[in-house]
Amino acid sequence: DSTPFVVDASGLVGVGGNPFSSTTSLTAWTDTAVWNNIAIGKSNDGANASNFVLYKSRGTRASPTAVSTNDNAGAISFLSYGGSTYRPTASIIASVETYTSDTNIAGALLFSTNSGGTSSTEKMRITAAGNVGIGGTPPAGYSVLSTKNLTGATSVYGILQQGTVQSDVTANTVNFASIASTQAASFTLPN
Repeated sequence: DSTPFVVDASGLVGVGGNPFSSTTSLTAWTDTAVWNNIAIGKSNDGANASNFVLYKSRGTRASPTAVSTNDNAGAISFLSYGGSTYRPTASIIASVETYTSDTNIAGALLFSTNSGGTSSTEKMRITAAGNVGIGGTPPAGYSVLSTKNLTGATSVYGILQQGTVQSDVTANTVNFASIASTQAASFTLPN
């Protein structure tokens, strides 16, 4: 469709053509080689920036109700066409980690990627406490968790402190330390 701006009978909006699908409220699409950008700008002498805001409630717009723990508050999804349909490539999701009351809604950011297949899975999480989990959710008491295998280790739990990764050694973890100024080409990880 060569129509530059379309509002269909159900109120869906298409910029550059018809709305993409019945579940997409706003579509901005181009079939040319130029970038397809959505720009939000602000010029003034104040400190406030432009905002891209995603809202989430239960209920309806006219009568919203409170969110629940594990609700997704918003997402940015990246899809790639594989030959028959668009498949998830990666996403960033803002999730309600815990809902206690109107003044106590804890949030987390979840980062997902597709490792090769038809769906993406969570690879990193930043919890409401500011802890980071790479490959898993960080357990209580740890600032960083990485489940990336290192020379046969199944997991490494650590806290970055003055250039050294320190850990509590148990049967399932490995003590790993590295100081950038004295880093060797290879070293042995003790059990």
